[in-house]
Amino acid sequence: MSAGIIWYKNQPDSRRSDAVLDLLTDYCGAVKSHDVTVHPERIPLLISSILSRSDNVIIIGGAECRTQADNIVFILSRALGIPLETKYRSRSRYCYDRLRGLRLPSLAGSILFPTRQGGVEGILLRSGVQSIIVLPAHYRLTVAAAVGMREYFIPEVTRRRRAASAQKTTETSAAQRDYEKFRRNPKAAPVTREYSEYQLIETMERASRRAHEDSPDDTAFDYMYDDENRGGT
Repeated sequence: MSAGIIWYKNQPDSRRSDAVLDLLTDYCGAVKSHDVTVHPERIPLLISSILSRSDNVIIIGGAECRTQADNIVFILSRALGIPLETKYRSRSRYCYDRLRGLRLPSLAGSILFPTRQGGVEGILLRSGVQSIIVLPAHYRLTVAAAVGMREYFIPEVTRRRRAASAQKTTETSAAQRDYEKFRRNPKAAPVTREYSEYQLIETMERASRRAHEDSPDDTAFDYMYDDENRGGT
């Protein structure tokens, strides 16, 4: 696993980068690249470039921008074709434009990680094994959102992966036990037969000959029963 960081409308900060890496390394792996931009039109190209060589993109900053052209949520919606949950349907509690009282829309299918009352949330988008993570620009909020992801999302992902692995191991072990049991004591499965009149006469004659050869006390029906359970005719 690996990741690339996009610093959008804020400067790279080694302290913040190290904190994010420490918190999300179990999910994102090592950070392989850093890109810096203030131009919203470059975001889709940078995301595409990072995902072509890494599993995860971490975008720091952009959710605080007041204009739709600059706000990272609107940019991702346009670039990826993801519908927006707006107004009362928005799961975000952050007002990105307090003058007009506009609440930040949420991206359909995203996971939000609240930071504090009124603060911008962390955002996670997933598609298969790849992810886009959006963290707030402010240092404390960046760390708070990463902590939320670390405490709530990563343990659930780990639990599901372990459960899937355990289920697969259990099935494999059960199959192996069945095979070992059969190998030690192989027995053919009982076969239920439907005889035609001709087959029944032929089978009875063969069973009678075997019964007479082995012991006068044995009956043809006993040998027919043995034949059926052996899978013979």
